[in-house]
Amino acid sequence: MSKNKKLRMWIYFTLLVIALMIVVIAVHFSREREINPKPGSGTQSITSSGSVESNNYQAYKTATITFYMLTLKNGEDLSLATVTLTASLPDTSTEALIKVALEYLANPPVKIDGMYPVLPSGTKVKKVEIKDGVVYIDFSKEILFPKYPSATSESLALCAIAGIPAQFGIDSTYITVEGKSSGPIDGKYVEDFWGHVGLSDQPLHPCK
Repeated sequence: MSKNKKLRMWIYFTLLVIALMIVVIAVHFSREREINPKPGSGTQSITSSGSVESNNYQAYKTATITFYMLTLKNGEDLSLATVTLTASLPDTSTEALIKVALEYLANPPVKIDGMYPVLPSGTKVKKVEIKDGVVYIDFSKEILFPKYPSATSESLALCAIAGIPAQFGIDSTYITVEGKSSGPIDGKYVEDFWGHVGLSDQPLHPCK
């Protein structure tokens, strides 16, 4: 074999090795970009159950929440019982804390023997807004449909609703349902509430 032929073969072999190295390096960096996205883009990991968990960081703060549940005093008279717990929340503004406490009236995060939700299950707090010393609370329509309405349970429900903003020094509460202060919703009139006390005398004030 001539020297020129050997030289050409050596050059071809060297170029082939260099090309293979370039391909390997390119694949490596491509996979690294997929596994390690740019900072701020958020990473995700798959759990063993197949659900996706986000690694994005969000600061939570511990807050004390006080709300109310119904109970039978002496086994006969319906009354309000105070329940206090701590919760980790992303928003601890006054409006956010009032909203959480109001939602607990319908869907308590704890079960206590002999105690029951104040508001109908499924009731949602759609909006809480504080303006000029008055808190405006908009509920979903489920609030108008309690299972066992009575004059006592209605009075206690309104006391509980007004009592939560009072914890933050707000003594005037105005209630709307689906954005309405009066008129029909699914056969119920907002101003009648549960058909006994009603909402005609708004704003509400804390019960003494």
